[in-house]
Amino acid sequence: MNKLLNGINFKRSLQVSLPIMALSLFGCDGGSNSGGDKAEPTTTLTSPTYSRTTTNSVVTISGSSYDEHSGIESVTVNGEPVTSDDNYANWRVDLPTEPDIGELNINTIDGAGNKREDKFDLRVTRIDEIFEEPSHLAITSDNKLLISDANKLKTYATDINSPRLTLYAANDSESLIKPQTTVFDTNQERELILDVRETQPVSQAILARQYPSGNLTTLANGLNNVIDISIDSDGGILYLLMANENSESGAIIKVFDIDEQLSPNRWPILSDNANPGLELLKPTAIVFHNGVLYCSDNGNNTVLSIDIETGTSSIISSSEQGSASGSFSYISDIAAGVVEVTDIDQELTTKTKLWLIDEDSKSIIEIDVETGDRTILSQANDGKGEEFKTFKQLVVDQQNERLLVNDTELKVVFSVAFSSGQRELFVSNRYGSGPNLEAPTSIQHIGNNMALITEGHHNALFEVDLQTGSRKVISASNSNLELGSGPAILNPVDLEINASQSSVWVSMREQKNIWEIDLASGDRNLITPSPRLGATELKLPSGLALKPESNQLLVSDIYLDRIQSVNLNSYETDIAANKRLSRNSTSKLSKPSDITYDQQNTSIYAVDSALNAVIRWNAESENAEIVSSIDVGSGLNLLNPIAIDLNLAQNTAYIADQKLKAIISVDLSSGDREVLSNRAIGSGPLFKNLTGLSFNPDSNSLLVTDSEEKAIFAVDINNGNRNIISK
Repeated sequence: MNKLLNGINFKRSLQVSLPIMALSLFGCDGGSNSGGDKAEPTTTLTSPTYSRTTTNSVVTISGSSYDEHSGIESVTVNGEPVTSDDNYANWRVDLPTEPDIGELNINTIDGAGNKREDKFDLRVTRIDEIFEEPSHLAITSDNKLLISDANKLKTYATDINSPRLTLYAANDSESLIKPQTTVFDTNQERELILDVRETQPVSQAILARQYPSGNLTTLANGLNNVIDISIDSDGGILYLLMANENSESGAIIKVFDIDEQLSPNRWPILSDNANPGLELLKPTAIVFHNGVLYCSDNGNNTVLSIDIETGTSSIISSSEQGSASGSFSYISDIAAGVVEVTDIDQELTTKTKLWLIDEDSKSIIEIDVETGDRTILSQANDGKGEEFKTFKQLVVDQQNERLLVNDTELKVVFSVAFSSGQRELFVSNRYGSGPNLEAPTSIQHIGNNMALITEGHHNALFEVDLQTGSRKVISASNSNLELGSGPAILNPVDLEINASQSSVWVSMREQKNIWEIDLASGDRNLITPSPRLGATELKLPSGLALKPESNQLLVSDIYLDRIQSVNLNSYETDIAANKRLSRNSTSKLSKPSDITYDQQNTSIYAVDSALNAVIRWNAESENAEIVSSIDVGSGLNLLNPIAIDLNLAQNTAYIADQKLKAIISVDLSSGDREVLSNRAIGSGPLFKNLTGLSFNPDSNSLLVTDSEEKAIFAVDINNGNRNIISK
């Protein structure tokens, strides 16, 4: 459906979450027009179409501009010129989120000088503190979204139309144990919470949190087998979907009149298998809407309506009733709302719709209550905006014609448009745009403002802008991110950049070859080492380091327990550092997980994750010494060092220790160890599973990768403070 606004047709799917308070469109002769073309150009904003709040330092604005007569001369957004590779048919620009963005002002000029100005009342705000997991969602009567974090036992709030995340309830741990689900009672202005209690045996309770004071009271204790809850429109009746005791199937629906305050054993049963209608087998969720209770049943692959007077169930949609284009297998949540549609007479009318999350197919299924027809509104990898991982719960934002959906794996809240299924981030802990980091394994600076990382989940090489956090694929060989030709990347471990910064070498787990990747094309070639003089084929290559003066690539191997050198001209491979550290020593190299090269002093450094030590070899004499270990140097002992880089100006090595979840600085003269950054030292997000480390002496930039946090951290070498710069 199109609406006419100021003489211009706008599709409903482009409406934003705030009413467009001032949308001005101007056309004029810019002076260069000879008189033939006086029509203004066309510009469409494609993203974002809703306001949002984010941890990102920038937000990407994208759109499309067109003029059939004169072409497009320029497009600016809030005064910033956009970039485009196809004459503005598709364009984008990154805008800083500090200070907050209050509106988007898009100015378009065509080749004849005609101008167009579009203003969108869209807000983008920056947040510093965010939830650990958006476990449960609820919308209040004054259009606030409540986001409960079951891990931190805190609740956050943000205005739906002008999002800005704030801490709403910080003392939940005093009353809540493990929140299971939540609904909002708009009539009584309170949040009703189903909580799991640590009793013997385990039980459940219903609590009420008054809004906006946040005061918690207990309404009912001693419950068991509650699957889901839903509140009626008047706010006095809470419906509870409960599994049958001592049975793997079947369920009952009970009615809790909150005002009567009856004990749970006196709550009346609304519906069970004695009522007329289809028997409940494995129901998972219920929702009350417009006088009807709806229930999803995975056992029957059906959605039922429950008459709230008689308890009789009727099939709304099943494999035999309604179209099956949106067949479901495991429904985790259900929501209901009203959408505007155009009927056969081209008149605007409304329809009741149900939306279900199907975890197995990773989709949101829409059901027409009248016909039972099912369609997939939004699904993983369907190209409808930002990709999601694990949708868990959805709530209906009726005012803005969208669903708000939590993703407990990405730890964000999505907007999903009723009309198109298009997804946008609404509350986001993303840092930068581009493909998501899933398993970053290693990192290297390339210049002062960029870095390269290997990505184990995508089997790819990414480039990362250190100012914006945005990520770009340089080379990949999986179906979703394919770029460049040549042998497939598989389980990348470490990378090293050549002296001209035109290509990189990448080691792969259990591969005897080294991959060489062209940074311009992404094309991949194999380097096959040719062993001689006691050297052997690679088995489990790990760390890489370039020895530029001899044009050799140093490769540590945690199976061979030694370091070998590969001549990059002939590929002849020699032993660079023997397993035995010296002829007169019993100490042996055991698991050299990472290496780096000091060209100034012609020394090879390695961290050994079995010896828990830092080891140094003179590359000319091959003499070796333990620089730091349990027996050398003082300070906190290394427990599982996995990455190393050098700060020669401070005579220091930086070590990423996976078990300590810390960055350790090691004095290269004394071997003394000091924690640079961990849970106790430095502020910011905590490390979870460190995988890689890189130091740039020109900018004093220390970067680390974390595969569990799925992020790149910047660490301040002066105080240990941590910031996520890409995630």
